[in-house]
Amino acid sequence: MPRLGFNGYFLFAGDKDVIHIFSNHQSPAITEQEQNIVHHVSFLSDNYQETMQHITKLNLAYSMGEVPGTLMKQIFVRGSENLIIEIQAQP
Repeated sequence: MPRLGFNGYFLFAGDKDVIHIFSNHQSPAITEQEQNIVHHVSFLSDNYQETMQHITKLNLAYSMGEVPGTLMKQIFVRGSENLIIEIQAQP
């Protein structure tokens, strides 16, 4: 489980962390304008190159991050409804 630098809870399915719960004021990624009930959802891709090619082909705006302590990249795409889709993949 990564150390994220703020408090929260992980819910697990077996040994895999599948849901991270935290309050809005604890995350440096949350702004005052982002007071949604659900800030983002995350998916795992097994093909970083293919994921990036698809995002580029669709001409989607995105930002990048890293999962602390891993080689995993985070690709954040914002949907039209303001929900952020996070795709994790290892290059």
